[in-house]
Amino acid sequence: MTDIEKQFESDVKDSIELTDNKVINLGEVVDEEGVTPEYPLEMGIVDENGTLHNTYTLREINGKDEEAISKNDVKNNIGKVLNTLLSRCCLSIGTLTKKDLGLFKWNNLIKSLSVGDQDIMFLKLRKISLGSEMETTHECPSCGATLTTLYDTDELEIVPFNGKREIPFELPRGYKDAKGEVHKLGVIRYANGLDREILAPLLAKNVGKARTSLLKRTCTFNSGIPITEDIMSSLSLKDRDYLQKLSQDNLFGVNMEIEVSCTDCGEDFKGKLNPVNFL
Repeated sequence: MTDIEKQFESDVKDSIELTDNKVINLGEVVDEEGVTPEYPLEMGIVDENGTLHNTYTLREINGKDEEAISKNDVKNNIGKVLNTLLSRCCLSIGTLTKKDLGLFKWNNLIKSLSVGDQDIMFLKLRKISLGSEMETTHECPSCGATLTTLYDTDELEIVPFNGKREIPFELPRGYKDAKGEVHKLGVIRYANGLDREILAPLLAKNVGKARTSLLKRTCTFNSGIPITEDIMSSLSLKDRDYLQKLSQDNLFGVNMEIEVSCTDCGEDFKGKLNPVNFL
């Protein structure tokens, strides 16, 4: 048994308790009738058999989870923090469970969830673990004052999924290959948890490079030509801006903007949130 498998077995033993021959997940959220509620996902996932799984269940965050996301190789990467917490605290996605899939497949399943669905799950996880009232800080763009804003997570808007699992595109200019053929048509898939984990460190160092890598990972040309980072970095800014706007226009999940009023100068502006604000 590997160290990872031993840790997983230990985590499972720590999170369950036998009572009257029933297995109970410690910290599991239940309703008045003792039933674990299922929450809806916007996009969900389709398994290899074509079955859509668009619900999930959770347990509360505990001390072991806090220790897991405080490790040096996790805490400075928001993608790893989210994937780690959701992998540990999510009990099921549709009819799929960690116990049935095993740790490796379960972790990959969590990472394959769209960023929109992950943010929805994380917002719910935060609520059942710490409550819905939160505070965050912003800097006023007018006078520079540091503002602390209290808000209720229940008031955050959930933007619905439009039903398109891939977004078709037609580049304004396109990519001309060595044979002189111009490639314009293709599709964009939604970014997922793995994309966020991989790109988070790069985003902090080089925004342009992170943008290139994200487009390379999520875009496919209909012609079948393999997309490399060199191809994506050689696209015109007009094409890159078009792809970014197309992605932004089709985003779903938690609207990460709140209304903020400056108590010093009276300026009203939209404050940006980050999933890390939910911790």
